[in-house]
Amino acid sequence: MDTPRPAPLGSAGENIRKFKKKQVEYFLKIADEVSGLREALGVDGKTAIASWLREDMGFSDEEADLFERCPSDVLARKRLLEKSDISVSTLHAIINSNAETRSECFIRIARADLVDEAAIEAIRDAKELQARSPEEIERQHRSEAFEKASLNFGSAAIARLEREAMNLLSLLEPAAGFDDVAAGKEIEPEERDHRIRQRAADLLGLVEDLFGSDHPPRHRIASQTAGSFYLLWPTKSTLPENASHVRERSVADTSITYAWYALKDLADGVIAVEHSSGGREGGWKGPHKCLEFLAGKRFSAISHASAWGSAPTLKESLTFVDVDAGFGGTALGLQAAGFRASGVWIRDAVARSAMRKNRPSWRVRKRVDADLEAELHQLRDAKVVDVVTSGLPWHHYPDKKWVVESRAKAVEKTVSAVRILRPRAFVFEAASELFDGELAKPFEDLGYDVQWHVVDVASFGIAQAKSRSVIVGARDGCLDGLSMPLVEPPVRKTLAEAIGELVAGPDLDAGAQDPAHRLSQNVLAWMKLCTDDFPLAPELPRPYGIKRRKEWKLRGIDISEYADPTPTPYGLGSKAGFRLTSEMLARIQGFPKEWFVPDTRLSCPQIADAFPPIAAKMVGLAILSALTGAKFDQKLAAESSMLSYRRINVWKGDPAEWLTRPPSWLLSDPRLAFRKSAGRQNIALRKARYDAERASSSAAAGDPSSKSTET
Repeated sequence: MDTPRPAPLGSAGENIRKFKKKQVEYFLKIADEVSGLREALGVDGKTAIASWLREDMGFSDEEADLFERCPSDVLARKRLLEKSDISVSTLHAIINSNAETRSECFIRIARADLVDEAAIEAIRDAKELQARSPEEIERQHRSEAFEKASLNFGSAAIARLEREAMNLLSLLEPAAGFDDVAAGKEIEPEERDHRIRQRAADLLGLVEDLFGSDHPPRHRIASQTAGSFYLLWPTKSTLPENASHVRERSVADTSITYAWYALKDLADGVIAVEHSSGGREGGWKGPHKCLEFLAGKRFSAISHASAWGSAPTLKESLTFVDVDAGFGGTALGLQAAGFRASGVWIRDAVARSAMRKNRPSWRVRKRVDADLEAELHQLRDAKVVDVVTSGLPWHHYPDKKWVVESRAKAVEKTVSAVRILRPRAFVFEAASELFDGELAKPFEDLGYDVQWHVVDVASFGIAQAKSRSVIVGARDGCLDGLSMPLVEPPVRKTLAEAIGELVAGPDLDAGAQDPAHRLSQNVLAWMKLCTDDFPLAPELPRPYGIKRRKEWKLRGIDISEYADPTPTPYGLGSKAGFRLTSEMLARIQGFPKEWFVPDTRLSCPQIADAFPPIAAKMVGLAILSALTGAKFDQKLAAESSMLSYRRINVWKGDPAEWLTRPPSWLLSDPRLAFRKSAGRQNIALRKARYDAERASSSAAAGDPSSKSTET
C-alpha cells in the first residue's frame, strides 16, 4: 500500500505543474519572436540573431540555437503544446527531431498519449528503421567494420587490402589468361593456378590480420546472420532460450566470413579457376562477390534473402477469451495479433454457425447467461487466461429506460468474467458517452489499472469515418508502457475499394442490348463518387440508433434496409440508391474476403455492430507489446493481410481453415529492408519464369504473336 503524501506536497505540486506549463509557453513565445526576426532580417541576419541572443539576451549557446532554428510546424502547433503536459526538455527533443517524428509526436500529444524524450527516441528509431534500404544498411555495416579495423592497423592496411583484392579479382578474369593480350601470349593453366593460389594466400593472411581468423563453421554462418536477437528483444527475460550463446553479426561480419572461406578455398585449390565465376561456387557464396566486397566495389557478399535470415519469434504464446463474440471481429483481430483462443461464447445461432465454419479449430460455445459462470470456472481451473474481451460492444444498448437494465446486466456479466478468470489484461469496445468512473470502478476494485483510448480505424485501412472507443485494463503496472497504435502516414482505403467489386459483380454483360443490363456507366459513376467525393462510409447503423440515412444516400446507398443474398445494384441510377448485402457490410468493416459471411439479412445487424478485425488486431498488438515488451512495425501490421493465403485441415476430414500470420512476422526487425527486397526479387523471378513458360507454350502452340520476324 502506498504511503500517503504530506498535504504540502499536493499544493506545491499543483503550482509546479502550472509553472512547468509556463516554461513551455514562454519558450514558444520567444521562438515565435525569433521567427519574426528571421523573416524581417532575411538570410543575412541569421548569424546576427544567434549572436544577439547569446550576447545581449544572455541565452546559452544551446538555447540560442534552439530558438533560432525552431521549425515552423512546432510554432504552428503552439496552442496544442502549451495545453499539454510536456516538459521543456521534451520540447527540445521535438525540435531536434525530423519532420516525420515531429508529426507523430503532435498526433500523440493531441490524443493525450505520454510523450517524453524516451518516446521521441523510440519514434525516431522506428521511422529510421522503416526508411532504411538494404544498400544503406550494407554500406553502413561495411564502413563500420573497416573503420574499426583501420583504427587498429591504420588506413594503409585497408588500402592495401582493397588493392590486393582488386589484383586477385583481375587475375580471375578471362583476359588474365594472357601475359600480353595484344600479342596473344597465353599463360599455362598450371602457372595461372599457381599465381591465384599465391595471391589468395597472401590476401587471406591480410584478412586474418585485420579481422581475425575466428569464424563459425560454414553450416552455421546463415543461422548466425539471422541471430541479431539483441536488436529485437528489449529485455533479457524475453530472449529465446537458445539465444544466450548467439553473437550479433552484421551483414559485413558475414560477408567477411564468406570472403575468408572463399580465399581459403582459392589458396588450397578447392575452387577451380573455370568455376570461379559460375555454378554453385560462383553464386552469392562465390569468390567474385567476396573479392568485390573486399575491394570496395560492393557493400555485401551475401544475398538479401540470406541477410534477412529466418524471422524472429516470440517466446510467449498468450491466450484470450471472448465471452460474447458476436460476428467475431474482435476474436479474429486478437488471433491475428498472436493470441490463441481459449474460449469463445456466442449468443446468436447464425453467428455461432458462421464462426464454427470460419474457425473449426476453436471450441465455440453457446452463450447462456445462467451457465456462463460455471463454464468460466472450469476454464480457469484448466488454463491461465491472458486477455478477456467481449467482441459484442456495449454501445448497442440504447439510452432508454426499459433497456438500462440490459446494459447494466452486460457490464455485470463482463466484470464477473474478469473476476473469475483474473486475466493479465482485458479490452472492450464501449461508446464514448460511457467515459466515466462508474464503468471503470468495478474493474479498479478488482485491482486493475484502467485506461480509455480512442482508435481511429480509418488510419488502418477501414473505409469508415468513425473512431472507436475502447476501455483497457491490466494488472501489475502493465499499462505503463501501453500506447495505442499510430500509423503515420495512415493506410487509407475508400468505400469504392472496399465494396467496388461486389457492387460491380452483377454487371456481367455491359454490351447487352437491353438497357436494363447496361449498368457500366452507373457503376463507374458510383465508383468515382465514392472515391473522390465521399471516400469513407458514415457510421453504420446500430440496432437501436440513428441510421444516418441522408449521409448514406449521398453515397448512393439505401441504408433503411439490407439486401437479399444476391445484390441488385439497379438502384445505382435511382434516387433511393441500392441496398447493402451482408458481404458488403463485412468488407466495409474490414473482414477479409476469405472469412465466411452468412448471406442472410438476419446477420447484417451483428456485422454492422462488430468491432473491425483490423482495429482489434492493432489494439491486440499494443496490448501484446505492453505485456511482453516486444515492439511491432505498426505500418506493416496495418498493411498486411488479415489471413494468410495458406489453409490447413484442422483434423482429417474437417473443413479447411484460413490461417493468420504469426505476430513474429510483424516484429520491428532491423532486417526488414532485406525481407522486403528478397520478396520483391522472388516476385520478379516468378514473374519472369511465368512469362518464359507462357512464351514457350505459345510458341509450341503455334501462336503467331509469339514468333519473331526474321530478316
